[in-house]
Amino acid sequence: MSRVKLLQKLKPEIKSKLEQERSRYSASIDIILYRLNNEEFYDELSIRAVKDIYLFADLDEDKADWKHGTNLFEND
Repeated sequence: MSRVKLLQKLKPEIKSKLEQERSRYSASIDIILYRLNNEEFYDELSIRAVKDIYLFADLDEDKADWKHGTNLFEND
């Protein structure tokens, strides 16, 4: 049974923003998407990985849900 990866749970508007930035920052975006495609749970991501999502998706870190990541991912 295949588990749902974080990339599949990523909110569509965030994924879309990352895809838009891919032409400018392809290596960084590829790393973010690789991490999300290889992890199943938010707590498996490093702080650096989460900060990169905020940076490249142009999200406000002051409104971040650092503990659960609910503003980044769809609910299960």
